[in-house]
Amino acid sequence: MLTGGCLCGGIRYEIEGAVGPAVHCHCSMCRRWHGGAFRSRLAVPRSGFRFTEGEHLLATYRSSADTVRTFCSVCGSPMVNRWDPDPDYLGLAMGTLDGDPGVRPSAHLFVGSKAEWFEVTGEVPQFQALPPQRGRSTVDIRPMTSDDVEAVVRVWHASGQRAYPFIDLWQRFTLDEARRVFREVIVSSCSVWVAETGHEIVGYLAHRSSYLDRLYVAPDHQGRGVGGALLAHAMQQSPHGLELHTHQKNAQARAFYEKRGFVAVRFGVSPPPENEPDVEYHWRPVPR
Repeated sequence: MLTGGCLCGGIRYEIEGAVGPAVHCHCSMCRRWHGGAFRSRLAVPRSGFRFTEGEHLLATYRSSADTVRTFCSVCGSPMVNRWDPDPDYLGLAMGTLDGDPGVRPSAHLFVGSKAEWFEVTGEVPQFQALPPQRGRSTVDIRPMTSDDVEAVVRVWHASGQRAYPFIDLWQRFTLDEARRVFREVIVSSCSVWVAETGHEIVGYLAHRSSYLDRLYVAPDHQGRGVGGALLAHAMQQSPHGLELHTHQKNAQARAFYEKRGFVAVRFGVSPPPENEPDVEYHWRPVPR
């Protein structure tokens, strides 16, 4: 049995059963929560975890659409986090353990978001975003380079033509026109990040500060966690909130964002030349 607790000693817990894996997470949310270069997290089965003292001292904060973080309301020690898509496991702050769990961190995650003043060294594998999980391919998120532009434009063009059968302008939108608009409009005004599996670019994200201007995934890679990884990166880049627009008829996109905590705040019409009914969504990390 493993035991642990918070700094002031008011909260104590115990864990029965096998634990792991363990990872170091470098995302901006985890760094801010722990006040360090990264967070060391141990997966523990929810069925084997229980608080033995001070559960009433536990405070919670929903840091993103699908993650709730808990901490001691007296001393501030981070305790466990809950990730909604995986309700059977908790993420434990390893620094709160009394002893050795017998498990060593197996990966550095979200190295693409690491603190600029810290260098990751050693032989533990590093991932720009998430590692392979649940039979899915690794999705790495990184800044776009000039060599990526053609592949990104092709992803955008193919995905847009599939997503917008109701927009005649998009169905007539040629690849050459997409190249021009991407260079003259998107690249000139946005920060662009790409999602890569292996050596293939399968999605991209463009944002201006907290405004999510574009998020597209190649049609044959949709439903594989690429969009979720891109959106998680956007949330890490803008932890205080995000805003975006999508078309009212784009049911797939609306369901994707609403599932992740985005709320429709305004209905209107997109600017010319589209002039299509659209909807404005906001995401804000609300404490619970």
